[in-house]
Amino acid sequence: LPRGMPLSAMGRRARLGSVLALLAAFVSSPRAQASCAVVTMDAAPGVSVAVGDDGIAWGWGEPWPLGLGRSEPAELTSVVGVTRVAVSSTHALAILSDGTLIAWGWNAWGELGPGAAIDSVSAPTTVTDGAVPIAGAREIAAGEGHSLALLTDGTVLSWGRNDAGQLGRDTAGADFDPRP
Repeated sequence: LPRGMPLSAMGRRARLGSVLALLAAFVSSPRAQASCAVVTMDAAPGVSVAVGDDGIAWGWGEPWPLGLGRSEPAELTSVVGVTRVAVSSTHALAILSDGTLIAWGWNAWGELGPGAAIDSVSAPTTVTDGAVPIAGAREIAAGEGHSLALLTDGTVLSWGRNDAGQLGRDTAGADFDPRP
């Protein structure tokens, strides 16, 4: 593994074989090699993202949620200052160095938050609680149609699809607003 990267940083569904493939794809890219060491990454069916120690995110795989559609790592030019990343087959989340939370991808269930367009967002948008950007994000998770964020004060926010209770609330249907 690259220096400084704990095994736990490789994503919820990663198997050793897919993790090795993820790393091999990243480190075989001359542009990626020249720029940084991997500090965090995540993978979902058909899509992978790695973040370098320079805060630049790199992605590859299926067109959604990253809009890439390529097998070689490509710099996500509109995503800089990244400290954490989480991807699903529908969307991606990232925490920036100032604790701001951004999201992009498909938004059919509200997984990008209240400020995002209904269909999809190809460029990252700031996740808000009403009109106020969510600040102090420490950890994130991207589920299939829903999102979670752990804030520095210990609060867990959830939003998006909730047909199976995945938001931890006793309500049915989608919820576009991040709530504890």
